[in-house]
Amino acid sequence: MISLTPAGEYWYRSTLELIDRLDVITNEHNHAFRSSNLVLRFGVTPVIRGPFLSAVAGISRSNSTFSRFEVVYDLNSPRLVEQLRSHQIDMAVIAEECLITEKSSYSISQLWTEDFLWAVPAHLTDDELRIALSNADPKGINPLLSHFIEPDAGMASSEATSAWYRANLPTAVPTVRAPTFAAAAEFVAAGLGTANIVRSLLPNLSEYVLKNIRLFKIEGRERVGVLAMRKHLQSHPYYRSVFEQTAAFCRDIYVPNMDQIEVFSISELLRPAKIYAVP
Repeated sequence: MISLTPAGEYWYRSTLELIDRLDVITNEHNHAFRSSNLVLRFGVTPVIRGPFLSAVAGISRSNSTFSRFEVVYDLNSPRLVEQLRSHQIDMAVIAEECLITEKSSYSISQLWTEDFLWAVPAHLTDDELRIALSNADPKGINPLLSHFIEPDAGMASSEATSAWYRANLPTAVPTVRAPTFAAAAEFVAAGLGTANIVRSLLPNLSEYVLKNIRLFKIEGRERVGVLAMRKHLQSHPYYRSVFEQTAAFCRDIYVPNMDQIEVFSISELLRPAKIYAVP
């Protein structure tokens, strides 16, 4: 019998990978530079909806070179990074922390630095919130504040959210699990508990949801949202144009709209509690 040495086996497997990689690169080149029917595949998590996607679709349509604009949803940023890595999408809106180990492979434009927010049903009073946050006698806490919406385990914020509730509302337990921040906000509006969500979601929420929740900034907890595109696409003027126009839309329109929605301060909420403290 004839068999490969370990070194020969290594080079055999490596060659197969290189051939597969060459096929991917060749197909990508043909897709981006030779096809007369360019498709822009734009990846987002469910945080990004409505106004944002409509604007990006409009930017794409304004360039007649693209025959189709495709929105590709995935539940979280790490999964979108994997799609970028495997050439399934062209660009995506993701959390910057998910690109730390491979930043050099992508063109990146910072879109926003956003707060994490505590979302509560709008009918809860300030006094009820203060009592719960002061870790007072559980018997005095509104039962609704004993429940919180747990993020799906695949979401990068899942552990941080659980830690926040342990530190600030230790009597609260997760009784509903949400696959997305948008679903969590909708559960809060329905009165099922409270939740941690992100500010970039706000312009995409319905009037009903915004009317039925109140929002409080969580101090010291934030993340950076970026637009990432595979670096070689910067050499293509049409992809580069959409990339730059999308970043400009965020800077000039989306972020100002995001900041217009009222968000309260937890520290300000707690400050009056000192007046009622028992000596």
